[in-house]
Amino acid sequence: SVKRKMAMINRMRILTNNVRPIQRRFMGGHSIEAAEADTKQWINITIGAFGACGIVTAWVLYVESQHEHHHSEPRSYLKIRTKPYPWDCSDCNFFESQCFKDCKAAKQQ
Repeated sequence: SVKRKMAMINRMRILTNNVRPIQRRFMGGHSIEAAEADTKQWINITIGAFGACGIVTAWVLYVESQHEHHHSEPRSYLKIRTKPYPWDCSDCNFFESQCFKDCKAAKQQ
């Protein structure tokens, strides 16, 4: 039984030493040179795409800065209160800093 186990281990050693190393497979059938060329091509495409995005962004910023922005009157339906807020300036929303400043200035006068 011990001899049989040792014989099995020796056979496994012999079989594993004769196995060729696994070669790296390129699924597209490319050589290393072709893979490097494809990589360089996609790097250039990426650089070009970033450049195009930068140009479009600059153009949009230019066009948007040329026209006047229309600030309409505040609409009454945007400020519906069913009950006052629980802080000092009860008509101001929590993140309306200008409303808080105006309210505190009115209270000081």
